[in-house]
Amino acid sequence: MLQLILYIAILIKLAVCKSPLTLVVVEDDFSKYTYSRFFKSLKRRGHKLTIKSATDKAGIKLTEYGESLYNNLIILSPSSSKIGDLTYKDILTFIDNGNNLFIGINENYSNDFIGKIADRCGINIHSKTSKVIDHLNYDLLSKDNSLNNDIILLSNWPKYKSIINDKRDIPSAPVLYSGIGMSFKKNSHLSLSLLSGNQQSYSKDYSIQTPIDKSIIKSGNKLSLIAALQMRNNARITFIGSLKMLSDEYFISPIKSSIDNRKYLKSGNEEFIALISSWSFGERGILKISNITHHLQNDDTTINPTRYRIKDLVSYSINIEEYRLSCDCYIPFTQNDIQFEFIRLDSFIRQFIKHNNKGKYSINFMLPDVFGIYKFTINYKRKGWGYIENETL
Repeated sequence: MLQLILYIAILIKLAVCKSPLTLVVVEDDFSKYTYSRFFKSLKRRGHKLTIKSATDKAGIKLTEYGESLYNNLIILSPSSSKIGDLTYKDILTFIDNGNNLFIGINENYSNDFIGKIADRCGINIHSKTSKVIDHLNYDLLSKDNSLNNDIILLSNWPKYKSIINDKRDIPSAPVLYSGIGMSFKKNSHLSLSLLSGNQQSYSKDYSIQTPIDKSIIKSGNKLSLIAALQMRNNARITFIGSLKMLSDEYFISPIKSSIDNRKYLKSGNEEFIALISSWSFGERGILKISNITHHLQNDDTTINPTRYRIKDLVSYSINIEEYRLSCDCYIPFTQNDIQFEFIRLDSFIRQFIKHNNKGKYSINFMLPDVFGIYKFTINYKRKGWGYIENETL
């Protein structure tokens, strides 16, 4: 009886709480002060944070009675081989249940934990002895006499409209980055790079004492610095190759570009990480469909009839909206690449469907002169956006 009451209490807590429940795992109790501005940004956006140390074996649980206790998990303890008593398999189960994962990495990452999670996501994290270098785009204020130029500046923002929709979303300054790089496996079709290297950036493995061309792992836009995966259940997994990128130090650090000697009062890290994390935690880019209707043209008295005649003229419409946590509301989704199909065994009709700038998509067409059972189908899968798959008989 007590277990049943606890189970019901968990369900009520998840149902009533509109704010995302986010678990943050840090290296130790003092590490949480290193990322205080990042945590404040999440709280301002409505996240309810629970911060725990990776060594807290008794207090870290992701599920209870088969239900997820959190919507999001942030791991800022890359050197840990497990968090509490949880192994990488428990983390994979967590994201299989539709929850989001956000991981910060440095050169001390655990191959048995972080490495295996990344491998399952189709992402290769470069060697622990590697570093991302750029001898053209670096911060003059952070430069030392080593000539490594491994504290670099980046302003090649992601091209995905789900993250940067217009010029107002672009950070006001380049971002500071110091860390390791990543790349994608050959068939990682669902993976995407949220921040790539500059044209002159490269990832160099310092353990290889050979000519430089053999020690370079990846370079240019093939070098991913923030790699992500959107699963088919719309769970999002994000890997940031620079743990320092999330720190208060990098958030408020003044910078000076080596390209044009331009000074900025502080880096664009805080603005950019807010954009990346809002996408990662499903605060933007998640789509919802509603009001799916079909009927004879010029006759909407009978909505969604069960049968039509051959060569009938039919109208089909659907509403598509995008969720925004900032207002806890849905806004109209207005893209021009949504494809409609009318399918029996194969597609008889395949066309882009037009919208009215208010999120309502509609199309008029003539039914084929072939008898059969048909489906009205919308199958929308684009990188950065939540997946839509709907079939109406």
